Amino acid sequence: MKNYADNLPAEKDEGYFSLLRFRLKTAVFRKVIIFYFGLSAFTYFYFITLAVLYFGRLWGSYPVFSFLASAFSEPYVGAVAVYTLLKEYRKKIKRSGSFHRGEIFVSAWALMLFAAIILALFSDSYALDEPLKIIIQTSIAVILIYIGSVVHEP
Repeated sequence: MKNYADNLPAEKDEGYFSLLRFRLKTAVFRKVIIFYFGLSAFTYFYFITLAVLYFGRLWGSYPVFSFLASAFSEPYVGAVAVYTLLKEYRKKIKRSGSFHRGEIFVSAWALMLFAAIILALFSDSYALDEPLKIIIQTSIAVILIYIGSVVHEP
């Protein structure tokens, strides 16, 4: 006995929509990857800039960089959150792991947090000031975002 659905021309339409869906996914995935790597570059650049300004005691010496580091502190946390979302999306779509482990990045922030607090408390060259506040806020935010991504498996 033949099924009514066997007589419908769904196979032809299904092939077209399947191809369209594949092309759309591919285009979106490429744009996501480009945005993902752009955010990656921004996050590393900000981290290095902040570390050099603080540990090199250059915060007051380069007012433009100091201002930008302060101005970009909150957008940076947003960029890390979006970066994490895109990383999870990429892992879900590709069904593969990441290129590197997020633990390295989070560990670097935790190490910078620890070192900055120790220096501020026990060294006369460092103080409880605006750069330390930015490091504390950003480090805690990065650590919390990472914990959230670990708790939520794709």
